[in-house]
Amino acid sequence: MSNFVILIPSHNEFLSLKKILKKIYGKYPLLIMNDCSNDKTKNLKKDFKNLSIINNKKKLGYEKNLQKGFKILTKKKFEYILTFDADGEHHINNLKKVEKFLRKKNKYDLIIGERSHLNRFSEKIISYLFYKKFKITDPLSGLKIYKTSIIKKFYKNISSDFFLVDLIYKILLEKKKIKNFKIKSIKIKKRKSKVGNFFKSNYKILKCLKFIF
Repeated sequence: MSNFVILIPSHNEFLSLKKILKKIYGKYPLLIMNDCSNDKTKNLKKDFKNLSIINNKKKLGYEKNLQKGFKILTKKKFEYILTFDADGEHHINNLKKVEKFLRKKNKYDLIIGERSHLNRFSEKIISYLFYKKFKITDPLSGLKIYKTSIIKKFYKNISSDFFLVDLIYKILLEKKKIKNFKIKSIKIKKRKSKVGNFFKSNYKILKCLKFIF
Protein backbone atom coordinates (compact mmCIF):
# COMPACT_ATOMS: atom_id res chain seq x y z
CA MET A 1 0.00 0.00 0.00
CA SER A 2 1.19 3.52 -0.80
CA ASN A 3 2.54 5.59 2.09
CA PHE A 4 0.87 8.72 0.71
CA VAL A 5 -2.65 9.82 -0.10
CA ILE A 6 -3.54 12.27 -2.89
CA LEU A 7 -5.69 15.27 -1.99
CA ILE A 8 -7.29 16.99 -5.01
CA PRO A 9 -9.18 20.28 -4.52
CA SER A 10 -11.57 21.03 -7.34
CA HIS A 11 -14.00 23.73 -8.46
CA ASN A 12 -15.69 23.41 -11.85
CA GLU A 13 -12.93 21.21 -13.28
CA PHE A 14 -14.99 18.13 -14.14
CA LEU A 15 -13.45 17.39 -17.56
CA SER A 16 -9.81 17.64 -16.52
CA LEU A 17 -10.50 15.89 -13.21
CA LYS A 18 -12.18 12.98 -14.95
CA LYS A 19 -9.14 12.59 -17.23
CA ILE A 20 -6.90 12.48 -14.18
CA LEU A 21 -9.08 9.90 -12.44
CA LYS A 22 -9.08 7.63 -15.49
CA LYS A 23 -5.31 7.38 -15.07
CA ILE A 24 -4.91 7.15 -11.31
CA TYR A 25 -8.17 5.79 -9.88
CA GLY A 26 -7.50 2.50 -8.12
CA LYS A 27 -3.73 3.00 -8.21
CA TYR A 28 -3.42 5.45 -5.33
CA PRO A 29 -5.52 6.35 -2.29
CA LEU A 30 -7.14 9.71 -2.95
CA LEU A 31 -9.70 12.23 -1.74
CA ILE A 32 -11.51 14.73 -3.96
CA MET A 33 -12.64 17.97 -2.32
CA ASN A 34 -15.40 19.36 -4.52
CA ASP A 35 -15.83 23.03 -3.65
CA CYS A 36 -19.43 23.63 -4.73
CA SER A 37 -18.84 23.00 -8.43
CA ASN A 38 -21.82 23.71 -10.66
CA ASP A 39 -20.66 21.23 -13.29
CA LYS A 40 -20.84 17.40 -13.10
CA THR A 41 -18.10 16.91 -10.51
CA LYS A 42 -20.48 15.64 -7.83
CA ASN A 43 -21.60 12.86 -10.19
CA LEU A 44 -18.12 11.35 -10.58
CA LYS A 45 -19.09 8.42 -8.35
CA LYS A 46 -21.23 7.13 -11.23
CA ASP A 47 -18.03 6.30 -13.13
CA PHE A 48 -15.76 5.73 -10.11
CA LYS A 49 -17.95 3.90 -7.61
CA ASN A 50 -15.60 3.75 -4.63
CA LEU A 51 -14.28 7.27 -5.10
CA SER A 52 -13.79 9.26 -1.90
CA ILE A 53 -15.31 12.65 -2.64
CA ILE A 54 -16.53 15.41 -0.33
CA ASN A 55 -19.10 17.80 -1.81
CA ASN A 56 -18.99 21.07 0.12
CA LYS A 57 -22.34 22.65 0.88
CA LYS A 58 -20.90 26.15 0.54
CA LYS A 59 -17.88 27.42 -1.38
CA LEU A 60 -14.78 27.60 0.80
CA GLY A 61 -12.13 28.75 -1.66
CA TYR A 62 -8.88 27.02 -2.58
CA GLU A 63 -7.06 27.24 0.77
CA LYS A 64 -9.99 26.47 3.07
CA ASN A 65 -11.06 23.59 0.83
CA LEU A 66 -7.60 22.07 1.23
CA GLN A 67 -7.70 22.79 4.94
CA LYS A 68 -10.90 20.78 5.24
CA GLY A 69 -9.27 17.93 3.31
CA PHE A 70 -6.23 18.05 5.61
CA LYS A 71 -8.50 17.78 8.64
CA ILE A 72 -10.04 14.60 7.23
CA LEU A 73 -6.78 12.99 6.12
CA THR A 74 -4.75 13.67 9.26
CA LYS A 75 -7.06 11.19 10.97
CA LYS A 76 -5.91 8.46 8.57
CA LYS A 77 -2.67 6.47 8.79
CA PHE A 78 -0.77 7.83 5.79
CA GLU A 79 2.76 9.13 6.32
CA TYR A 80 2.39 11.83 3.64
CA ILE A 81 -0.40 13.92 2.08
CA LEU A 82 0.18 14.93 -1.55
CA THR A 83 -1.77 17.86 -2.98
CA PHE A 84 -2.49 17.67 -6.70
CA ASP A 85 -4.40 20.26 -8.76
CA ALA A 86 -7.48 19.21 -10.73
CA ASP A 87 -6.87 21.43 -13.76
CA GLY A 88 -4.48 19.05 -15.52
CA GLU A 89 -1.36 21.15 -15.00
CA HIS A 90 0.55 18.37 -13.25
CA HIS A 91 1.71 15.48 -15.41
CA ILE A 92 0.47 12.11 -14.12
CA ASN A 93 3.95 10.59 -14.44
CA ASN A 94 5.02 12.84 -11.59
CA LEU A 95 3.21 10.47 -9.24
CA LYS A 96 5.45 7.55 -10.17
CA LYS A 97 8.47 9.74 -9.56
CA VAL A 98 7.10 10.79 -6.17
CA GLU A 99 6.27 7.22 -5.20
CA LYS A 100 9.80 6.09 -6.04
CA PHE A 101 11.31 8.98 -4.09
CA LEU A 102 9.19 8.35 -0.98
CA ARG A 103 10.21 4.69 -0.88
CA LYS A 104 13.71 5.85 -0.05
CA LYS A 105 14.48 6.70 3.52
CA ASN A 106 14.30 10.47 3.83
CA LYS A 107 13.69 12.96 6.58
CA TYR A 108 11.92 15.69 4.65
CA ASP A 109 8.89 17.34 6.21
CA LEU A 110 7.79 19.09 3.01
CA ILE A 111 8.62 18.33 -0.62
CA ILE A 112 7.71 21.05 -3.13
CA GLY A 113 7.07 20.13 -6.75
CA GLU A 114 9.10 22.58 -8.83
CA ARG A 115 7.12 23.00 -12.07
CA SER A 116 8.88 22.95 -15.42
CA HIS A 117 7.18 26.26 -16.28
CA LEU A 118 5.37 28.97 -14.33
CA ASN A 119 2.10 30.51 -15.46
CA ARG A 120 2.49 34.16 -14.47
CA PHE A 121 5.30 36.68 -14.21
CA SER A 122 4.25 37.33 -10.60
CA GLU A 123 4.90 33.63 -9.83
CA LYS A 124 8.38 33.97 -11.30
CA ILE A 125 9.07 36.95 -9.03
CA ILE A 126 7.93 35.09 -5.91
CA SER A 127 9.87 31.96 -6.86
CA TYR A 128 13.06 33.94 -7.53
CA LEU A 129 12.89 35.81 -4.23
CA PHE A 130 11.99 32.71 -2.22
CA TYR A 131 14.97 30.92 -3.68
CA LYS A 132 17.31 33.82 -2.92
CA LYS A 133 16.19 33.98 0.71
CA PHE A 134 15.15 30.42 1.61
CA LYS A 135 16.56 28.22 -1.20
CA ILE A 136 12.97 27.23 -1.99
CA THR A 137 11.78 27.11 -5.58
CA ASP A 138 8.16 27.43 -6.73
CA PRO A 139 6.36 27.95 -3.38
CA LEU A 140 3.11 28.47 -5.31
CA SER A 141 3.14 24.99 -6.83
CA GLY A 142 -0.06 23.01 -6.25
CA LEU A 143 1.88 19.76 -6.08
CA LYS A 144 3.38 19.43 -2.63
CA ILE A 145 4.03 16.45 -0.38
CA TYR A 146 3.53 17.16 3.30
CA LYS A 147 4.48 14.90 6.17
CA THR A 148 1.16 14.20 7.88
CA SER A 149 2.57 14.98 11.33
CA ILE A 150 3.51 18.48 10.10
CA ILE A 151 0.11 19.13 8.55
CA LYS A 152 -1.60 17.97 11.75
CA LYS A 153 0.31 20.63 13.65
CA PHE A 154 -0.33 23.56 11.30
CA TYR A 155 -3.44 23.05 9.15
CA LYS A 156 -5.83 24.87 11.51
CA ASN A 157 -3.97 28.15 10.96
CA ILE A 158 -3.97 28.23 7.16
CA SER A 159 -5.01 31.62 5.75
CA SER A 160 -7.24 32.08 2.71
CA ASP A 161 -4.89 34.74 1.30
CA PHE A 162 -1.62 33.08 0.32
CA PHE A 163 -2.08 29.83 -1.65
CA LEU A 164 -0.61 28.00 1.40
CA VAL A 165 2.68 29.91 1.19
CA ASP A 166 2.00 30.85 4.83
CA LEU A 167 2.12 27.13 5.63
CA ILE A 168 5.57 26.88 4.03
CA TYR A 169 6.69 29.84 6.10
CA LYS A 170 5.48 28.21 9.34
CA ILE A 171 7.41 25.07 8.46
CA LEU A 172 10.50 27.17 7.76
CA LEU A 173 10.24 28.87 11.14
CA GLU A 174 10.18 25.45 12.77
CA LYS A 175 13.47 24.70 10.97
CA LYS A 176 11.96 21.62 9.35
CA LYS A 177 13.53 20.02 6.29
CA ILE A 178 12.18 21.13 2.91
CA LYS A 179 13.11 19.60 -0.45
CA ASN A 180 12.77 21.09 -3.95
CA PHE A 181 11.59 18.33 -6.31
CA LYS A 182 11.53 18.88 -10.08
CA ILE A 183 8.27 17.88 -11.77
CA LYS A 184 6.83 18.10 -15.26
CA SER A 185 3.99 20.55 -15.73
CA ILE A 186 1.67 21.06 -18.68
CA LYS A 187 0.85 24.50 -20.05
CA ILE A 188 -2.91 24.95 -20.12
CA LYS A 189 -4.40 27.05 -22.90
CA LYS A 190 -7.20 29.48 -21.93
CA ARG A 191 -6.52 28.82 -18.27
CA LYS A 192 -9.18 30.02 -15.82
CA SER A 193 -7.83 31.46 -12.59
CA LYS A 194 -8.98 29.93 -9.29
CA VAL A 195 -9.00 33.40 -7.79
CA GLY A 196 -10.54 35.74 -10.36
CA ASN A 197 -9.44 38.14 -13.06
CA PHE A 198 -5.85 38.97 -14.05
CA PHE A 199 -5.40 41.78 -11.52
CA LYS A 200 -7.02 39.96 -8.62
CA SER A 201 -5.01 36.77 -9.10
CA ASN A 202 -1.68 38.57 -9.48
CA TYR A 203 -2.42 40.79 -6.49
CA LYS A 204 -3.04 37.73 -4.34
CA ILE A 205 0.21 36.14 -5.53
CA LEU A 206 2.22 39.29 -4.82
CA LYS A 207 0.79 39.44 -1.30
CA CYS A 208 3.09 36.48 -0.59
CA LEU A 209 5.99 38.98 -0.63
CA LYS A 210 5.20 39.64 3.03
CA PHE A 211 7.03 36.43 3.92
CA ILE A 212 10.23 37.67 2.29
CA PHE A 213 10.52 41.28 3.47
